[in-house]
Amino acid sequence: TYQRDAYTQARAQLTNVAREEAERSGGSPRSVQEESVQAAAKAIADKRPKKSVVQRTFDAQRKLTREKRAKDGH
Repeated sequence: TYQRDAYTQARAQLTNVAREEAERSGGSPRSVQEESVQAAAKAIADKRPKKSVVQRTFDAQRKLTREKRAKDGH
């Protein structure tokens, strides 16, 4: 599945909330404050599960394989 980085996800969610509030109240959407985006991004990042040792090992092996293939011209 496609997963955005925490900052992009936070900005999108806050922008959507601002738009929805503006639609309900009939006004114009408020601008999203950078402090809010950073706080939300931290909260999102803290909730994401960390990779397991097996997944990190697999990722490292995959990276080495790709580097070797690139070096060998494959």
